[in-house]
Amino acid sequence: MVIEGQPLIDIEKRVILVSLIVVAGSLIFYSLPVFLGALSGSLIVILNLLWLRRIISRLLFKDGKRLYTALQLVLKVLIVFAFVTGMIYFSMKGYLNLWAFLIGLSTLFFGVLLEGLISFLRSG
Repeated sequence: MVIEGQPLIDIEKRVILVSLIVVAGSLIFYSLPVFLGALSGSLIVILNLLWLRRIISRLLFKDGKRLYTALQLVLKVLIVFAFVTGMIYFSMKGYLNLWAFLIGLSTLFFGVLLEGLISFLRSG
């Protein structure tokens, strides 16, 4: 996966790896709501991370369109908020499991933790 000509950085790879493990692990429960919860939470984290990287790289390295990029950042926050709110609504209706959704969202934390642990072990 390449974003604006740059390969994924290590932390993004770790988050994607942890997300795949969580989504694959959700299949153990043989429950569509659990699978959908883990999948949607993981997708939010991955897409948010990639989109945020793209926005920040535009803010730091490209001049002239800073207002457009700042508006894009605000739009990103609103879209993520709306998506999370929608997922909570669908969990209340029983279409997806809220706990699995929250575990999917936590893949960012575990991906960062994994990357820190790997970097620590490589340096020592």
